[in-house]
Amino acid sequence: MFAAAPAAGIRRVVLLGGSVAKGVPHDHDPARTIAGRLSVHLQQAGIRAEVLNLAGTSYTTAHVARVAQAVMAAQPDAVVVYSGGNEHRAFTRRLWTENQGWRGAVRVSQGLHLIRLLGRLAALLRGEERAGPAPDAVHEVIAGQSALVADVMARLLADSGLDGLPTWGDDGVPMRRDPGAIAVVDAYRASLQAVLDAAEGAARSPVVLFVKPPANRYTPPQLSLLTPGISREREDEFRRLFDLGAQAQRAQDCRSALQSFEAALAIDTLHADTWHQHGKCLLELGDPSGTARRNLDIALELDFASDRAGRTLHAVVDELVEATTAHTVDLSADFGPQQDYGRRVFVDHVHLKQSGQDLIGLRVAEALAPLLQARP
Repeated sequence: MFAAAPAAGIRRVVLLGGSVAKGVPHDHDPARTIAGRLSVHLQQAGIRAEVLNLAGTSYTTAHVARVAQAVMAAQPDAVVVYSGGNEHRAFTRRLWTENQGWRGAVRVSQGLHLIRLLGRLAALLRGEERAGPAPDAVHEVIAGQSALVADVMARLLADSGLDGLPTWGDDGVPMRRDPGAIAVVDAYRASLQAVLDAAEGAARSPVVLFVKPPANRYTPPQLSLLTPGISREREDEFRRLFDLGAQAQRAQDCRSALQSFEAALAIDTLHADTWHQHGKCLLELGDPSGTARRNLDIALELDFASDRAGRTLHAVVDELVEATTAHTVDLSADFGPQQDYGRRVFVDHVHLKQSGQDLIGLRVAEALAPLLQARP
């Protein structure tokens, strides 16, 4: 809990977002989180501040906007929004709500896998089965639902026709235009705008600072799709080549793997995981072509179930900052391709090690300090 208003001479900063902003996996120790480190760095900059961490696990930006609307009564001097990793989940939940047929299919799939799981657990207790398959069955429950998500996303992409295929930028990195991507971008923009509206409507408008969330490019994409309408023969050949590349990669024969992945990409350029594995192989060989990190970028942008914010959502932040009084934090010096995307500071695909928590806290403090000093 916190006081209804900040104490005299104290700047109140509110941090909003999902689990990354909350500080996972260090949230058991507030001093080690982004909020805790931000407080320290603001103090070192000569600003007496309290940082309220109101982020929450799995919060979407729409949820963040609702928290922002409620927190304005607490008279914050600044609102920092670090959000964008849970937007696809929000879109999936919307599909779940709107599509009764899909909901039924998911429940049937989960039920069948649950029955299988219970059967394996019973066999394990009777000593008829080794310990390994039970966790495997848990993964099968998840895989069953993931397969249905993949089917829905593939149908949405197919229904959108050529207009739904990604556009490729001059730098060779695509931007998705399918209905799922458009829905996510629109919801993200509307939610960030709602934060700004809440701030502007407050009795004493706070500074609003958006953090463009960095992402670990070295974790594989969650959902890779092929171009709709590909023939069965070409799809079979694609998958054969991809499997050959994966086998060679596991055998640490990256040169052979590259040949197979490149042959697969000659058939279809939409498949995110092929770009990802191709990029990783290039890195293993010292990146002779200089395109490894670009390929990792491509994989991130072509992930149809990503919980990592890429350039599409970053562009939304840039648009709002340019058109409004909001501010942003430039993390390119720490998380750009020339810095290996900050690879060493990630625990997983988005969550940060202690060093990453401190780094983000420092960069936010550097951006926020002059803005707070300029406030009356």
